[in-house]
Amino acid sequence: MHNAVCDAVAHLGVRHIDMPTTPVRVWSAINDAADGHGTAKGDAEMQIDITVNGTAESHDVEARTLLVYYLRDAVGLKGTNVGCDTTSCGACTVLLNGESVKSCTVLAAQVAGEEVTTIEDWPWRTGGCTRSSRPSRSATGCSAATARREW
Repeated sequence: MHNAVCDAVAHLGVRHIDMPTTPVRVWSAINDAADGHGTAKGDAEMQIDITVNGTAESHDVEARTLLVYYLRDAVGLKGTNVGCDTTSCGACTVLLNGESVKSCTVLAAQVAGEEVTTIEDWPWRTGGCTRSSRPSRSATGCSAATARREW
């Protein structure tokens, strides 16, 4: 089956990923596409420039680095977690240009030049909201409805 994730890693030589697409299956497909020396095509390091929590970040990482690992390892923000290896838990959720995405399914190279907001910078962490009005599940901001919810 052909899907958007397969398109995103096609430059690494991946032509097929079994469904359902999980991080484990993506890594397996990348490794299957490796050349005879055990190095996946496109493994060369590349400079990735991403604005993270309002700060310009620029790091050299492998082309196949997932956004979650870019944030944790290159940038040093540990609030974005790897939780399930199946993309179902949401522990790795970040905002990409204001839209929530699971960072374990996105390559860092795909978001070069974009704005990423992690849990470390969400409004209730930085004083934009009171502790009693933490953001809703979509993490789009404060509201009276979320003020009543227990966290």
